[in-house]
Amino acid sequence: MQVALEAILTADRPIVAPVVATAWLSCLGKRGESFPVVVCELPKNVLLEGLLGMDFLKICNAVIDANQAEITGVV
Repeated sequence: MQVALEAILTADRPIVAPVVATAWLSCLGKRGESFPVVVCELPKNVLLEGLLGMDFLKICNAVIDANQAEITGVV
């Protein structure tokens, strides 16, 4: 169910995308209940299935190590 619209600045252009309420979201060993997600189409020429926002990464206490190309501290 859509709960709002969110303005997002993408690499290509600004867009407005719906925010929907999920019953739960599980990733990186953490589970968010009633977690809002922004829904938008991602480019087909990139190897990814989705993006994690800073709000979810903060819940996970994630540490991003760009030199090692890894996310830790999430479990």
